[in-house]
Amino acid sequence: MKYQEQRAIAQQGVQKINKDLTIDDYLDSLSQQGIYASDINQIKVLLRKEFEQKYGKQFEPYLLNGQEEQLAQVFPDLAPSTIELVKKFQITEIQTMGQRSVVKMMKEGRKEEEIVKALENSFFTSENILAEVDHYIKHNVKISGQEKQNYIVMGWLLIVIAGAVLAAQPYLQWGSRRTLFLVITLFITGAYNLAKSRMTKAAIEGN
Repeated sequence: MKYQEQRAIAQQGVQKINKDLTIDDYLDSLSQQGIYASDINQIKVLLRKEFEQKYGKQFEPYLLNGQEEQLAQVFPDLAPSTIELVKKFQITEIQTMGQRSVVKMMKEGRKEEEIVKALENSFFTSENILAEVDHYIKHNVKISGQEKQNYIVMGWLLIVIAGAVLAAQPYLQWGSRRTLFLVITLFITGAYNLAKSRMTKAAIEGN
């Protein structure tokens, strides 16, 4: 069955499904008509998407205002299982939009308190928001302050030590190859610490 045929059947389902005919009931009727299971699975996906797009935004005010119990009264033509399906979808949408808004506001340079005040709701709490802020900082903001300074100091210190070891090589008891290995190791480690001072925390941790 072609995609357009599957979508047409899904759209027909939106018109037929009501309080007494659930999505599963409709899909069972398709099976009885001899439609292949693989087509029914795809129709199921399309059908759910149709309901989510049609009712999701209508559900949102009731969800955000803590009035979920009113959904059955406001949408009497929907079976409880259909209401639950759309409700779960829209809650996920609220959380996803909240995550995107955090990124947008962080790019705008907004403060944490301002972001929490603007975005906090029952499904995207202050804890969720602050976790997203931390995630954004970790992956997008280069380290600063004392952490940055520590890497700079350590980096230059190791490079200076490498230079001192190289200069003292004629007076050392071990061989030149051993000295060269130590110098290279110190220099590379020092240079890497300097590079870390310009990285994000995620890059430093390898995440």
